[in-house]
Amino acid sequence: MHRVAEIEGDQRILGEAILVDGHRGLRVTMACPNCVSEPVRVEPGVTSVRGVVGERGSVTARVYYVDGSSWAINDGRAIDWVESSLDIVEVVVVHDSVRNVDRFEARFWSPGTATIDARVNHCWVCTPCIDVTLGLVRQIQVTVSLPRLRARVVNPPVMGDGDAVISGQSFNFRVEAYDPNTGQVVTSFRNPVTVLFPVRPLQSGESMTSNPVALTNGVGTVQVVLRAVDGDNCCRQYVLTASGADQGTGFIKVWFSVFSTREGLVGQTTACGRTIRTADRFVALPARGLCNIGVILRNPVNGRSATTTVQDVGPWCPHSAPSSGNPCVCDDDPYWNTSGVPWVERQSCDTNNSGIDLADGTYADLGSPPVNQRILWRFR
Repeated sequence: MHRVAEIEGDQRILGEAILVDGHRGLRVTMACPNCVSEPVRVEPGVTSVRGVVGERGSVTARVYYVDGSSWAINDGRAIDWVESSLDIVEVVVVHDSVRNVDRFEARFWSPGTATIDARVNHCWVCTPCIDVTLGLVRQIQVTVSLPRLRARVVNPPVMGDGDAVISGQSFNFRVEAYDPNTGQVVTSFRNPVTVLFPVRPLQSGESMTSNPVALTNGVGTVQVVLRAVDGDNCCRQYVLTASGADQGTGFIKVWFSVFSTREGLVGQTTACGRTIRTADRFVALPARGLCNIGVILRNPVNGRSATTTVQDVGPWCPHSAPSSGNPCVCDDDPYWNTSGVPWVERQSCDTNNSGIDLADGTYADLGSPPVNQRILWRFR
């Protein structure tokens, strides 16, 4: 038994028969060079392929014969691929000169859906043959998408909170073009990506080292500084745009690093109308209009955290006239909407530069941070 060189091992086997008549001294050899069996169907290797514009996928087909044998087609002369839309996908023959075989690539040109069929006939590559042309038993369904854009904060300074950064501190922002079908980076995408902050554009003191972001092999990284949020939002929204890609959007949580003080004042009434209880849990911020707004706090020294609400106004601001207990004169100080730095940190009228007051229970939850130690907080 023999097989043809350059063809895979599970191909149809060629045969040779030898007849011997010992009495008459005769020996006859009969062989078929191709041992043709009738092809009955052609199966695609996959029934669907997905990809993004500019990338490539692999398609294959296998012929099955009456005698139970089969052949994975590796000769471009034996198959004619039929695409329903060459604007979307085109199958090309790629020759492997080392192995002397062909393979077939589906090249994705534009977004949309299409089908791939084929016409297979052995007579295009060999004789003798049974002149039968077959199509695929199932067409290959093709879906081509545009690459999609995404971004993330590299090594976030606030661990365990996703894309979270600290106001005023530089961070690395990684932008990627990816295949929405697989999640893998599209290394062929090199168009520059523009980063927009639609709700609150970059303000004074905020920056990006470059915008648009240049991509190499589908990836680009820039350094960004953010200082503030809009209103009582937890985050800064960003939008990514580029030619030849679907836009991406996401959010960066902004934490504020400030000194804190313990409020105490058990039994007194807060600006939000709350009577302060023993071991109460809330915070005060130096601006009006925030009653019942949620905040998250973290002590960076011991890792302890707390979640509570705003129930008072202070410390230090707003304050209309100097007094023995508070010599500062200031309006509302929503520093989280401006520089990220409390007004009192740039003044000399106060005694501790505190940007947030902690009720006794919240103070204890954080491990009783000393007044000269910064804590982190953000809106929920």
